[in-house]
Amino acid sequence: MMRNFGLKHFVCIAIAAGFWSVSPAHAEWEADIKACEGQLKAKQVDQAIQMCTKAINGGAPSEEAMAFSYNLRGIAYALKGNDDQAITDFGEVLRRKPNPGTYVNRGSVYLRKGNVDMAIQDFTQSIGQKPNPQAYMARGQAYARKGEANRAIGDFEQAFSLGGEPAVKSLQTHLKTHGKYTGTIDGKYGPGTRKALEACLQDPNC
Repeated sequence: MMRNFGLKHFVCIAIAAGFWSVSPAHAEWEADIKACEGQLKAKQVDQAIQMCTKAINGGAPSEEAMAFSYNLRGIAYALKGNDDQAITDFGEVLRRKPNPGTYVNRGSVYLRKGNVDMAIQDFTQSIGQKPNPQAYMARGQAYARKGEANRAIGDFEQAFSLGGEPAVKSLQTHLKTHGKYTGTIDGKYGPGTRKALEACLQDPNC
């Protein structure tokens, strides 16, 4: 059923360093958000939440900067397993700066909570903004949860087309781990890999 494939990572809004012209009044926000990002990279989730909350409460230099702050805290809450708060924070991001990555993030949390239809809506929004392998892979998993194997395979194949060999290798590794694929992990999506994928979709433990 592909329960464990494709949703292991959350996506940051990609914003170049130095994007904002930070005034002295917002210097504390800049320090707090850098600390939050550092703690998040170090997997110190509670500390990341604390610093992101401080940055949010202190005010940001722009709506886009505030969106970045909420996205980081949403990722931290998602990693902590506080799904409701993560969904709330990702909603604050999307209210300020709709973007494909945050739709994938929120959809992934919805899917983890078992709200498959809401997850599919978010993944579809992400694809509508910019076709990307993460959203196709995630939506494919959601369709698999609904038992819609053909739609799931269609989305997985779109993800492989966009993601190239690394995406296929990741799938082949997953399939081999679950005893569905016996071929070489070569990043090539051929008949053997598809057959293994179809078998996996029929197995609730895959």
